[in-house]
Amino acid sequence: MKRILTILVGIFAVLFGTAMILPALHLYNEQGMVHNAVVGFLFGIPVTLVGVSAAVYGFKKRKA
Repeated sequence: MKRILTILVGIFAVLFGTAMILPALHLYNEQGMVHNAVVGFLFGIPVTLVGVSAAVYGFKKRKA
């Protein structure tokens, strides 16, 4: 159960982080590096990386 929960939290974090990065990327392309784009990148990128790490850990964790 713990392994499945780790994978689900990781997938949710990847989706949430991507949902923060994509609008910031669009704003960066339209207006340049403005405050809202910086905030989106600063929160979205680490959340996405943590989510990927958690999901990979959940998949690679061996059962004892």
